Amino acid sequence: MNVHQLKEVFGVLFSKDTHDNNLYFVYKYGVPNDADIVLDFSNPFFVKDLNELTSDYKVVSDYVLIHQKLSNG
Repeated sequence: MNVHQLKEVFGVLFSKDTHDNNLYFVYKYGVPNDADIVLDFSNPFFVKDLNELTSDYKVVSDYVLIHQKLSNG
């Protein structure tokens, strides 16, 4: 199962009747204490064009930094 399929499964499990909160955070500060489930969808490993590259490649570091900015609001 890939991350996209997993997202669909969670969409079915957490229907409109279920209360869910999406919280964006940076691992630098640790995982929130009240988190029941933590999913890291911003991991470049799950991006087909990036998963075989290391962080030495600018395209990978740019991807991570963009997602970090998004998670900080």
